[in-house]
Amino acid sequence: MALIPVDQSGFEEAIEKARSLVEEALTTNGEGLERLNEIEDFVYLKGTTGVVTWANQAYQAFYSRASKPHGRHAKTFLAPIVLTVAKHTDALILSGCERLYCDHIGVSGDGTKHLLRTYKQSLRHLQKSGYAILGVTRPLRPIATDEEDPEFEMARLASLFATFDDRDRELCRLFALGFNSSEIGEQLQMTSRNVDLRRKKCLELLGIDKVVDLARLLTRFEERGYLEINL
Repeated sequence: MALIPVDQSGFEEAIEKARSLVEEALTTNGEGLERLNEIEDFVYLKGTTGVVTWANQAYQAFYSRASKPHGRHAKTFLAPIVLTVAKHTDALILSGCERLYCDHIGVSGDGTKHLLRTYKQSLRHLQKSGYAILGVTRPLRPIATDEEDPEFEMARLASLFATFDDRDRELCRLFALGFNSSEIGEQLQMTSRNVDLRRKKCLELLGIDKVVDLARLLTRFEERGYLEINL
């Protein structure tokens, strides 16, 4: 099944253009960032604290509309479900991940839901204060409701799973691989009881009842490109 029913050709070219323009601009004191407005995808630069230091017109039109996002923390204008993804992907980049891709749910300034594809990369090598992350996002398609579009529900669950802390995500991964509570407890230095309690909480949050359903769900996340779980 094709995940994306629209033409996605050119996304890599847009990423390369954004990367080239940003590196050129930041080596000349920020002159030339306006050329990012030539790119139809959403292009933005962020600091280490989540503040948007620059964004192109496409980003502003989709997310912020009434006012420029420059100098504002993402939490002041992004919908909670988008902010969650932004927070965790930013953390991955800031912790040493050089680049990443993810598909996720987005909500525009007028409240319309979309399936989005986002690329992020580190700008640490440029050593410019306020410029730690480059992001490029492309809208894949609008989404009506979870009842009308099962892909919405899959993207929602993937976004939810991404908010789990590192230990709970690893615990779920190990259960999906077939390890039992005792074996997982040894690996994560937890008691079997605590492993079972955390497993129960995770299953409840994901709306499933059995470990076999968890394994099936995590496999779908990985197969459809939402998350890299290493099953």
